[in-house]
Amino acid sequence: RTRRLGSSWACAWKTGSASVYLTTSRTSCARVVGTCATNEFQVSYAIAIAEVEGIALVGHDDCAMVGLAFKRELFVKGLVERGGWDRGAAEAHFVSFVPVFEIGDEVDFVLAEARRLRARYPRIPVAPMLYRMEDGLLYVVEGQLGGPLP
Repeated sequence: RTRRLGSSWACAWKTGSASVYLTTSRTSCARVVGTCATNEFQVSYAIAIAEVEGIALVGHDDCAMVGLAFKRELFVKGLVERGGWDRGAAEAHFVSFVPVFEIGDEVDFVLAEARRLRARYPRIPVAPMLYRMEDGLLYVVEGQLGGPLP
């Protein structure tokens, strides 16, 4: 499901679930926009105003957001003990954000986000990638994207 690409961007992927790189021929460089939870307006702005021509969606393995629902008690206990939260408020906070941030499988997540971005921006190529912590390499993810990569 993945193909070796190289070790570029290795030091950038210690936290978060995926980042979006946007490329443009105007500047001959890539820019990190942020995690997938970032306001999508930033991506839209970069495409519309900065003339972005491509998106590299980079996820990573060993993600703390995988199985997030099973970390409820640890999360609530931590907010209560270290953050000074009321238990009920901490539980409500967790329940409201788990659907937004939980990831079932890193590869499936990157593919799903790539499909979503390709549907949202049909003229912009989206390249799903995965950084593997154990070998420090970046891989192109191959899978069902609803058509070939441009």
